[in-house]
This record gives sequence, structure tokens and C-alpha cells, in this order.
Amino acid sequence: MDKKNNLKLLLGISGLTAVAAMGWEHYRNHYNLDNHLSFAEKSIIFWQRKVYDQKIKFFIRLKAHNWNELLQNRDHFFVYIGTRNNSQCLSFAPRLSYAAQQAGTNVYYLDTTKEATNPILRHLLEDLQVKNPPALLCVDHGRIIRYDFDEKITDFINAHQN
Repeated sequence: MDKKNNLKLLLGISGLTAVAAMGWEHYRNHYNLDNHLSFAEKSIIFWQRKVYDQKIKFFIRLKAHNWNELLQNRDHFFVYIGTRNNSQCLSFAPRLSYAAQQAGTNVYYLDTTKEATNPILRHLLEDLQVKNPPALLCVDHGRIIRYDFDEKITDFINAHQN
């Protein structure tokens, strides 16, 4: 009986060791894969943000507290509302920059990065009914025309350009 119990114990320990080894290998492979994907994603986002930062240089920066002044001084203008922390904005801003340059029009840029800590910005976004960036607006004599993301950016700019 002693030999039989020892054999069962040995097989049991061997089985547990094999299962533990397979589990460890599975964990290690997925852990490394997750790290690799996270690094790749971080790398992509890093370069998208660099492109974003370069492209928004062509826009005219606008602060939320200057909105009413802009409305009083300009009858017609485009405003892009976005942030470098949003993947949709990272994709949209370079295309908008290209379209605006091709059309030869200026675009104002309202950065929403500090929306949570800036009550003036938060209130302005509520007034403009912008819930999520990106948003492109054409302001024509106080009337707001919203860009529909189903149409081409160039078509929107050309249709509403003075």
C-alpha cells in the first residue's frame, strides 16, 4: 500500500507541477504580449500626437474666455474644438489642417484638454452643444453650422467659406 500511495503522490505532484508550468508559460506569454502591444500602442499614440501638435500650429489658438470677443469682431469663421488626448481628434486634426490650407482659410482652435478644470470652457462647450470632441463649427453672423462627419471636410469648408 505504501508504494501505491507514494506512486499516487508522485503522480499527483508531477501533474500539479506540469499544470503549474503550463499556467506559468501561458501567463508569461500573455504578459509579454500585453507589454508588447502596450508599447506599440504607446508608440503609435506618441507619433500621432507629434503630428497633431505640428498640424494645429496652422490653426489660430482660441481661449474660452475670448469667445464673445471673437463673436463681436468676426462675422464669419471656422472653429475646431478638440484635444490631443482623443484618438478621433488625433485622426481628424491633420485632415482638417490639410483641407483648410488647400482652401486658404483660417481655423480657430479651442483646446478642450482642460475642460474638467476650466468652468468657462465647460460652460462654452455646453452652450455650443459640443459633448465630445472633435467638432468643427462654422460661425456665420452668430449662427452656428456644425460639420457632419459623413461629408468631406473640404466640401464643408468650401460650402461655408466667405
